[in-house]
Amino acid sequence: MVVAMGDIVSNAVCFIAMVMAGSGMFQVIYSSILIFVAFQSRLILGTRISRGAWLWIGVVSAGLAIAALAPAPAATGSTSTAAGSTAPGTGALLMCVLGVLLYSIQYIVYECALHLPSLKLTGKALCIQVGIYGSIITGLYIALYTV
Repeated sequence: MVVAMGDIVSNAVCFIAMVMAGSGMFQVIYSSILIFVAFQSRLILGTRISRGAWLWIGVVSAGLAIAALAPAPAATGSTSTAAGSTAPGTGALLMCVLGVLLYSIQYIVYECALHLPSLKLTGKALCIQVGIYGSIITGLYIALYTV
């Protein structure tokens, strides 16, 4: 159930971040999850990552940086801020990074859960448990706070 709670919190933070930053910028930042997971796997799990994999992680990082820094074409009907910019604020970008960080931590937790001999979990069983608990918790939230 704890794993499902982490998944729900990660999902909620990512949803709020997408609303705040816009889907385009959110997607660019969320694509960096590969980098977050690679570093956390190395630091927390001790996973060996080959030089070739690090090279491609670097290529992906460079591509994300270029995509994030490239000026976006002006959208028709977009709302602009007082300065005339349509760029998301720092809070929105930090919320995106927080969402990516939380989801990458979830992936590490999943990996740890699958390798704990005492749990004897399969990938399928973990998915089912997270799905069932997540659905129950989300259903309770909807029933209590939105109905």
